[in-house]
Amino acid sequence: MAACILPLMYCIFWADQRLSNSAFWRAMGATGLLDRWAALSGRMVRIAPDFLRIGLSVFFFALCLYGDVLLTPELKTDLPHVRWMQGTMAVLLLARRSAWLGALGIPVLYALAIAKYGIFHLLDYPIFLGIAAYLFLWSWFGVSMAALADGLLRGLTAITLLWASIEKWGYPEWSFGLLAQRPELAFGFGPEFYMVAAGFVEFSTAYLLVTGRVAGRGASVVLLFFFVSAIIPFGMIDAVGHSGIILVLVVLALGGPNRWAPVGGVAASHGAALRKVLVFACVLATLGAAYSGLHRLAYDFPVIGDRICLVRGSLDAYSPGPADRHASA
Repeated sequence: MAACILPLMYCIFWADQRLSNSAFWRAMGATGLLDRWAALSGRMVRIAPDFLRIGLSVFFFALCLYGDVLLTPELKTDLPHVRWMQGTMAVLLLARRSAWLGALGIPVLYALAIAKYGIFHLLDYPIFLGIAAYLFLWSWFGVSMAALADGLLRGLTAITLLWASIEKWGYPEWSFGLLAQRPELAFGFGPEFYMVAAGFVEFSTAYLLVTGRVAGRGASVVLLFFFVSAIIPFGMIDAVGHSGIILVLVVLALGGPNRWAPVGGVAASHGAALRKVLVFACVLATLGAAYSGLHRLAYDFPVIGDRICLVRGSLDAYSPGPADRHASA
């Protein structure tokens, strides 16, 4: 599968480089008509922080109603004060001036989740730290820190999805029961092949969120389609659990251009595409090894993991298995 993906990624990087530098794209694309369309009549770039802020307010209000959830439905808690904290955060996020206070609550909830489930488990959710940083920077500094806020949000969202894609290769059996119940989700493919392919699709699109300009928007739209379509078969729990990442993907798809993706000249498009493919292959290998190594350190060597790397967490609270994973993930 990797041998098939690498040439495809080269073509995507080359096309992204050409489109980002073409006179047609400069006139009609990212700085003209496309942005006006993508930004909802020229407004989305300006209202993106408010869109995410209000959306997160609704999200935390929903968690407050659930009462036993930290950040997603799988992260349970029995601490009674958490729901009141989430309700307070929901209120603070309603106003831009107080949103930074609401954003500070997200790392606190993340830390509570680490205390119960361990750092390795919470490596599935750094997107929440990206959301917190984005809202804090926009609330406190405004447009002067827009580039940094966008970079943190984009980068931590990509890391979340990259890590989740590797999890599909490490533990495909978590989804086999679901695919047996709903074989239509596999589009006629066998469960083993489907999980490998799904992991590569998610890994590739997540990587493009950071490295692509035109392709970055396209990757956001593709990911958004899959997350929204999952709500139909899995219902309200999925809607609440994935609402944070759905809001972020809307911002990345319809907001400002990716300032962090390097753009060279048209003549250098082949070389730039080749360099990006080589980095892509290195990231693929490195994260795959990191997932396997950190998992082994966290659960097979608990003393080392607890005292040196702080990745063990509570083994009684979390033991890898299908019951601990949100089904549609």
